[in-house]
Amino acid sequence: MRFDLTKNLFIEAEDGYNFVLKQISIVGSTGNVRGRKPKKERIGEEVEKTLGYHPTFESAVKQAIRVGLCSVKNAENAFEFIHEIQNAIKDAKSITTKVRN
Repeated sequence: MRFDLTKNLFIEAEDGYNFVLKQISIVGSTGNVRGRKPKKERIGEEVEKTLGYHPTFESAVKQAIRVGLCSVKNAENAFEFIHEIQNAIKDAKSITTKVRN
């Protein structure tokens, strides 16, 4: 099961025991943090990065908020990011309610 929080952050329940926080990023021409340059055919490709394994959905969402807030440029973007996550959680709650009924 995949739960999208934002356009590039999502949570997956892969094995039934953990909630996995993942981020979609685009392979750039400058390489990664370790200094390795990607192959030319991979530039522009979308890749999933695992950011962490969490025992609860709540802890995965908290980590997503921390990751997202580190990447925003100003307060207005921070409020937009938090609002986007709040809407995603509200949507998930309404889906869960419909499934239970």
